[in-house]
Parts: sequence; structure tokens; C-alpha cells
Amino acid sequence: MAAGTLLAVVALSADLFSHTTVPVHIWLLARDASHPLPAGESGSILFIDASRLGTQTPRGTGLQRA
Repeated sequence: MAAGTLLAVVALSADLFSHTTVPVHIWLLARDASHPLPAGESGSILFIDASRLGTQTPRGTGLQRA
């Protein structure tokens, strides 16, 4: 991976999805190197622990197909 491509990693709860207890991590990647990060931020990676922020909803309460 090229330097500066990885901007942030967000860690989600291990029981967020109904059929697995595997923790999920979202990687936020830079799309275009021509749009640099603010001064002093290049080379930095933001790590966000959101593992305690979400809860699992019962199945069938989400969007319904028409």
C-alpha cells in the first residue's frame, strides 16, 4: 500500500451482525493522492474504537422489500 493511502481504521463491535461474532474493521482509504491531508497530518493514521457505540437490532426490523 502506498504511503498516505490509509487514512483511518474504525473498529466496530464484535456482535454487530446477526450470524457472526467476528469484529469488523472499516478501512478508510484516500481516493486520490492529489488531495493531500492538512499540514502536519500526512503520515498519520486515525484509529477509532467504536466497538461500544452500536447495538444489534433483531432480524426483520430493517428495510423491507416491496
